[in-house]
Amino acid sequence: QLKELIALSCEPQPLSDSVVAALQEFQSLKGQSAKLHNAMGLELWQHFQRPLQDLQLWRALAQRLLDITASLPDLPAIHTFLPQIEAALAESSRLKEQLTGLQLKKDLLQSIFGPERATALLEQVASSVRDRDLLHNSLLQRKSKLQSLLAQHKDFG
Repeated sequence: QLKELIALSCEPQPLSDSVVAALQEFQSLKGQSAKLHNAMGLELWQHFQRPLQDLQLWRALAQRLLDITASLPDLPAIHTFLPQIEAALAESSRLKEQLTGLQLKKDLLQSIFGPERATALLEQVASSVRDRDLLHNSLLQRKSKLQSLLAQHKDFG
């Protein structure tokens, strides 16, 4: 637009007013664009961090379930906690899918956040996946143990 203004205008004063107005509008749009870019970058970062935050919440729940079910005294307690362990295992599988999906988006993450931030995020994801796998396996073992205790009670009955 600036090139068109310069080419079409023959009067010096209107040209300078038009150029000044165009430059001001350009600077305003440039500032708005930068604000939107930064806001969108922050929203995207939070979006990609969400599975890691969800995993932290799940990890606390899973650890609490393991602690509580380490020695269950009676059959009603087993019936109470076995479904909770099964639900935690289902949530664990859902979280693993999300985290694996993040790992597959390496190129996208690098193009959005740059190689350093993307690599740091992916390293955090890989570490979280390993931690999740360990807790998931512990929950599977605990589920098996509780199911075995239920079977023993049924056989005894």
